[in-house]
Amino acid sequence: MITLYTSIGTYRLERDGLPVVVAGSRNCGLCPHELLLWSSLAFRILTYEELRAEFYEKERELHILGELDFDHYLNRLIMRGLVASGRDCTGIDALYDLLCDQLPVCLIFDHTEVLETYGQAALEIFRDAAKQNPGLELDFGSETS
Repeated sequence: MITLYTSIGTYRLERDGLPVVVAGSRNCGLCPHELLLWSSLAFRILTYEELRAEFYEKERELHILGELDFDHYLNRLIMRGLVASGRDCTGIDALYDLLCDQLPVCLIFDHTEVLETYGQAALEIFRDAAKQNPGLELDFGSETS
């Protein structure tokens, strides 16, 4: 099984200097480790292994070693609706699950440019699948290159 993750919301720095992620109508304060994890996913889609490796690398680099582990922070962000995930047997299906079933509507209205990026990533995945399976017929419509 493959699980893909991406962040939800918009980063904002409050007047008092505290980092906040705005998701829909909610303002969510983040601890340094949550902000590190959330920002690692901003405008990106990563697997669990990629995200975990990047989290621990940046944690060491920034000298903010915590008492709690990666899974604690990831689960907390998922429960708060600040990280979305998609899971399935193949990368294409996991991406579909992420984008179609679990992506909040607030992201569509707040970040249309992100959806375009995700769309381009999905298109590349489908093109790669078509190249690996020459008998597979896919219609991508008109292309702009």
